Order: sequence, then C-alpha cells, then structure tokens
Amino acid sequence: MKHVSVVLIIFVLLGLPGLIDLYHVGGYYLGVFLIMPYFFYRLRWEDAYQRRARRKWGKLRNRGRSALIWREGLQSFVIFLVIILFSQYVGNGRSPWEIASSLSTGQLLAVCLLLLCFSGFTGVARWYEKEKTFHHS
Repeated sequence: MKHVSVVLIIFVLLGLPGLIDLYHVGGYYLGVFLIMPYFFYRLRWEDAYQRRARRKWGKLRNRGRSALIWREGLQSFVIFLVIILFSQYVGNGRSPWEIASSLSTGQLLAVCLLLLCFSGFTGVARWYEKEKTFHHS
C-alpha cells in the first residue's frame, strides 16, 4: 500500500503544473526530482531507517524534554520556512527579499510569530510521536 501511495503522490506532483499556473515550472520540477530519491529511499529502507531513528532518539532523549522540543521545533521552523519560500518563488515568482520588503514590520513580525507558534506546536507533537515510537519498539 505504501508503494502505491508514493507512486500516486509522485504522479500528482508531476502532473500538478498542468492543473495550476506556476511562475517557475523548471524550479518546481527540480524540487520534485530532488525529493524523489528521499521517497524511494524511505520506501526501500523503511525498517533500517526506523531502527536507526529509534537508536538515535534513545541517545538524544538523555538531553531532556525541553531541549528536544526546542530542537524539533527549530527543525520544523526551518522546514516550514523553506517550503513557504520555495512555494512562493515557484508559484508566484517572489524571492524572499521581495516578500520581506513588501510586508510592513508589524506584518513581518506577525508572520514570524505565527510561524514560531506552529513550529512550537509541531516540536511538541514530534517529541511525543518519537517518544511513543521509542517506547513501542
């Protein structure tokens, strides 16, 4: 079932430019082709990936809950930021500098605060999920 869903996701991603207008179609396809090896790696080596992740989490969890929530939140912040900036560049042709300069200081702070809140919630959720996976292994 996992194989079918990954192939379906890839076909949807490859066909998406035919359904919506994109400013940088080449950049979009480059992004899709860059993440495809990750999908195939995760499919092929899922068990080994999970074992390594549990082993790594077993070592990391000794640092304490709050440090790990901050770590997971920071990772989420970077991932959210990259996705937002990449999608704005590919979809609307807006560079990060254009986005930042078009917003007022208050709007930019509000966006950053919202992104930080989402990242914080995601950091907590990821910590709980990794703990659950670690204890059920």
